[in-house]
Amino acid sequence: RHVGSSAAANLLGLWLHAGCLATRAGISGHHSKASVPLPAMASPNLWYVGVFFEILSTMSGTVGKQLIRLSVLSKEKRPQTAKGFFIIGMIVNTILGPLIDMAAYSFAAQSLIAPFGGLDVVWNAMLAPFVLGEVLTRGRALGCLLVVIGTVTAGVFGN
Repeated sequence: RHVGSSAAANLLGLWLHAGCLATRAGISGHHSKASVPLPAMASPNLWYVGVFFEILSTMSGTVGKQLIRLSVLSKEKRPQTAKGFFIIGMIVNTILGPLIDMAAYSFAAQSLIAPFGGLDVVWNAMLAPFVLGEVLTRGRALGCLLVVIGTVTAGVFGN
Protein backbone atom coordinates (compact mmCIF):
# COMPACT_ATOMS: atom_id res chain seq x y z
CA ARG A 1 0.00 0.00 0.00
CA HIS A 2 1.22 3.53 -0.65
CA VAL A 3 1.90 4.47 2.96
CA GLY A 4 4.22 7.31 1.95
CA SER A 5 1.88 8.53 -0.74
CA SER A 6 -1.05 8.66 1.68
CA ALA A 7 1.04 10.68 4.10
CA ALA A 8 2.11 12.96 1.24
CA ALA A 9 -1.50 13.34 0.12
CA ASN A 10 -2.54 14.19 3.66
CA LEU A 11 0.22 16.77 4.02
CA LEU A 12 -0.57 18.27 0.63
CA GLY A 13 -4.26 18.44 1.52
CA LEU A 14 -3.51 20.10 4.86
CA TRP A 15 -1.17 22.56 3.20
CA LEU A 16 -3.71 23.45 0.52
CA HIS A 17 -6.52 23.71 3.08
CA ALA A 18 -4.40 25.94 5.34
CA GLY A 19 -3.53 28.16 2.38
CA CYS A 20 -7.21 28.39 1.47
CA LEU A 21 -8.14 29.39 5.03
CA ALA A 22 -5.29 31.91 5.23
CA THR A 23 -6.29 33.49 1.93
CA ARG A 24 -9.91 33.77 3.02
CA ALA A 25 -8.81 35.33 6.31
CA GLY A 26 -6.61 37.84 4.48
CA ILE A 27 -3.35 36.54 5.97
CA SER A 28 -1.89 34.92 2.90
CA GLY A 29 1.58 36.35 3.43
CA HIS A 30 1.56 38.81 0.54
CA HIS A 31 0.73 42.49 0.80
CA SER A 32 -1.62 42.76 -2.13
CA LYS A 33 -4.99 44.34 -1.36
CA ALA A 34 -6.80 42.02 -3.78
CA SER A 35 -6.77 38.45 -2.62
CA VAL A 36 -7.66 35.74 -5.12
CA PRO A 37 -9.93 33.22 -3.37
CA LEU A 38 -8.95 29.60 -3.70
CA PRO A 39 -11.55 27.02 -4.69
CA ALA A 40 -13.66 25.67 -1.86
CA MET A 41 -13.16 22.15 -0.60
CA ALA A 42 -15.14 19.43 -2.40
CA SER A 43 -18.77 19.05 -1.52
CA PRO A 44 -19.37 16.48 1.23
CA ASN A 45 -22.09 14.83 -0.84
CA LEU A 46 -19.44 13.54 -3.27
CA TRP A 47 -17.97 11.09 -0.74
CA TYR A 48 -18.77 8.17 -3.05
CA VAL A 49 -16.41 9.63 -5.68
CA GLY A 50 -13.64 9.65 -3.09
CA VAL A 51 -14.37 6.05 -2.12
CA PHE A 52 -14.36 5.04 -5.80
CA PHE A 53 -10.99 6.75 -6.36
CA GLU A 54 -9.51 5.12 -3.26
CA ILE A 55 -10.65 1.66 -4.36
CA LEU A 56 -9.21 2.40 -7.80
CA SER A 57 -5.98 3.56 -6.15
CA THR A 58 -5.65 0.32 -4.18
CA MET A 59 -6.32 -1.67 -7.34
CA SER A 60 -3.66 0.26 -9.23
CA GLY A 61 -1.23 -0.38 -6.38
CA THR A 62 -1.96 -4.07 -6.67
CA VAL A 63 -1.44 -4.05 -10.43
CA GLY A 64 1.85 -2.18 -10.02
CA LYS A 65 3.17 -4.51 -7.32
CA GLN A 66 2.15 -7.62 -9.22
CA LEU A 67 3.79 -6.36 -12.41
CA ILE A 68 7.00 -5.77 -10.46
CA ARG A 69 6.82 -9.29 -8.99
CA LEU A 70 5.98 -10.72 -12.41
CA SER A 71 9.08 -9.02 -13.82
CA VAL A 72 11.24 -10.86 -11.30
CA LEU A 73 9.55 -14.19 -12.03
CA SER A 74 9.91 -13.83 -15.82
CA LYS A 75 13.43 -12.39 -15.80
CA GLU A 76 15.20 -15.58 -16.89
CA LYS A 77 12.77 -16.69 -19.59
CA ARG A 78 11.84 -13.31 -21.10
CA PRO A 79 14.27 -10.53 -20.06
CA GLN A 80 12.79 -7.85 -22.35
CA THR A 81 9.24 -8.55 -21.20
CA ALA A 82 10.44 -8.57 -17.60
CA LYS A 83 11.99 -5.13 -18.05
CA GLY A 84 8.71 -3.80 -19.50
CA PHE A 85 6.71 -5.29 -16.62
CA PHE A 86 9.07 -3.66 -14.15
CA ILE A 87 8.93 -0.20 -15.75
CA ILE A 88 5.14 -0.22 -16.11
CA GLY A 89 4.76 -1.60 -12.57
CA MET A 90 6.94 1.15 -11.13
CA ILE A 91 5.06 3.88 -13.01
CA VAL A 92 1.68 2.54 -11.91
CA ASN A 93 2.82 2.00 -8.31
CA THR A 94 4.76 5.23 -7.75
CA ILE A 95 2.99 7.77 -9.97
CA LEU A 96 -0.47 6.71 -11.06
CA GLY A 97 -1.57 5.15 -7.75
CA PRO A 98 -0.56 8.11 -5.56
CA LEU A 99 -2.23 10.58 -7.95
CA ILE A 100 -5.50 8.65 -7.75
CA ASP A 101 -5.04 8.43 -3.98
CA MET A 102 -4.69 12.21 -3.71
CA ALA A 103 -7.81 12.66 -5.82
CA ALA A 104 -9.71 10.42 -3.42
CA TYR A 105 -8.77 12.60 -0.46
CA SER A 106 -10.12 15.67 -2.22
CA PHE A 107 -13.64 14.20 -2.38
CA ALA A 108 -14.12 12.62 1.03
CA ALA A 109 -12.94 12.84 4.60
CA GLN A 110 -9.80 10.98 5.62
CA SER A 111 -11.76 9.05 8.24
CA LEU A 112 -13.81 7.56 5.41
CA ILE A 113 -11.06 7.10 2.80
CA ALA A 114 -8.10 5.81 4.84
CA PRO A 115 -9.60 2.43 5.84
CA PHE A 116 -10.04 1.52 2.18
CA GLY A 117 -6.25 1.44 1.86
CA GLY A 118 -6.35 -2.00 3.44
CA LEU A 119 -8.05 -3.37 0.36
CA ASP A 120 -4.67 -3.47 -1.37
CA VAL A 121 -3.90 -6.59 0.66
CA VAL A 122 -7.20 -8.15 -0.40
CA TRP A 123 -6.68 -7.43 -4.11
CA ASN A 124 -3.14 -8.83 -3.93
CA ALA A 125 -4.25 -12.02 -2.21
CA MET A 126 -7.14 -12.53 -4.61
CA LEU A 127 -5.20 -11.87 -7.82
CA ALA A 128 -1.86 -13.51 -6.95
CA PRO A 129 -3.10 -17.06 -7.67
CA PHE A 130 -4.14 -16.02 -11.19
CA VAL A 131 -1.32 -13.66 -12.09
CA LEU A 132 1.64 -15.03 -10.14
CA GLY A 133 0.59 -18.65 -9.60
CA GLU A 134 0.68 -18.29 -5.80
CA VAL A 135 -1.60 -20.27 -3.50
CA LEU A 136 -4.36 -18.54 -1.55
CA THR A 137 -4.42 -20.42 1.73
CA ARG A 138 -7.40 -20.64 4.03
CA GLY A 139 -5.60 -18.43 6.58
CA ARG A 140 -4.91 -15.72 3.99
CA ALA A 141 -8.51 -15.84 2.79
CA LEU A 142 -9.70 -15.44 6.39
CA GLY A 143 -7.31 -12.52 6.83
CA CYS A 144 -8.73 -10.90 3.69
CA LEU A 145 -12.26 -11.38 5.00
CA LEU A 146 -11.28 -9.66 8.25
CA VAL A 147 -9.74 -6.76 6.32
CA VAL A 148 -12.93 -6.36 4.27
CA ILE A 149 -15.09 -6.45 7.41
CA GLY A 150 -12.84 -3.89 9.10
CA THR A 151 -12.82 -1.65 6.04
CA VAL A 152 -16.59 -1.72 5.68
CA THR A 153 -17.12 -1.16 9.40
CA ALA A 154 -14.72 1.78 9.49
CA GLY A 155 -16.26 3.16 6.31
CA VAL A 156 -19.79 2.95 7.70
CA PHE A 157 -18.79 4.79 10.84
CA GLY A 158 -16.36 7.11 9.03
CA ASN A 159 -17.07 10.78 8.79
